[in-house]
Amino acid sequence: MKKFSVILVLFWAMLVLPTLAQDFDLDETFVSEEGTLSFDYPEDWDIEEYEDRVFLYPDGDDYEDIENVEFGFYYLTDDFQDSFGIETDMDAEEAMEEAVETLGLDADDIDTDDVGDHEVASIAFDDGEFYYIASIVDTDDGLILTQISSDDEDEIDDAEDIYFDILETIELGAAVDLSERYESDNEELTFDYPDDWDIEDLGDEIYVFPDSDDYEDIEDVSIDFIIFNDELGDRFGIDIDDDIDDAADDIVDAFEDNDIEADTDGDIIDIGDYEAVIVMTESPDADVIFNIAVVETDDGLIFVQISGPEDQVEDALAIFYGIIESMEWEP
Repeated sequence: MKKFSVILVLFWAMLVLPTLAQDFDLDETFVSEEGTLSFDYPEDWDIEEYEDRVFLYPDGDDYEDIENVEFGFYYLTDDFQDSFGIETDMDAEEAMEEAVETLGLDADDIDTDDVGDHEVASIAFDDGEFYYIASIVDTDDGLILTQISSDDEDEIDDAEDIYFDILETIELGAAVDLSERYESDNEELTFDYPDDWDIEDLGDEIYVFPDSDDYEDIEDVSIDFIIFNDELGDRFGIDIDDDIDDAADDIVDAFEDNDIEADTDGDIIDIGDYEAVIVMTESPDADVIFNIAVVETDDGLIFVQISGPEDQVEDALAIFYGIIESMEWEP
């Protein structure tokens, strides 16, 4: 797949790159292997993930007008920050001003806007061969550099709307340390988890609890593996071989039949090698929320749930996704 050279010479030289005016829906969600980055994107686009960057490529059949545009997401590594004088406590505009000064671009060309909940500082430029829009996105959990590039200026113009819509969905989180490996009592399920967490294995259900001393901010969260069985299938009207989106819809219907509000946005999330759909519900008093990942494996469906107070669940999502990504299930 074609990759474009970039003008950010000082940064890219330290790294070796691995060799629209149209309707669109951002109906898939990417989650990085460590759970540190997520964003929504259109169905069937191609993703390539590396240690310090992610590339996204349009599906050429449905997006012919932008089929040669490369979407890039780059973590602000220590080397990047040192080279451009960027500090982690800068806002997006300050960080972009430092970057364009280093590159010899004109800071007057920086455009800073609110994109959803993020402040985004962007600059459009070309290097005589390729055209770019580069942005620094200020999220609640830090800065990230993003970029679109193409050798066709019209394609950049056509891709601009979808690019900023994707930026609106970006979420960053801290890297998680899953240093322990658990094997279930029946030896069918293994997964990584943080050091000193507690595990309760009940056979068809396995509960994982944070160590409250080191994880006080998520001490009321529980992450639970729910193994598919006939009783579960009968309760929700699903089969182990169902498609994940159909199974998620059936779970929502079963909750609502019992007067429990539930919902799923239908987005298919890539979690490592797995695909999942999230079902969301809450306790009657709304003190506890439940996010149920309906995960498709080579051996059928498995359910992984995170529950707790809403703010704690949000803080624990990177760990939740990291545990799922590490999972191996061989019934």
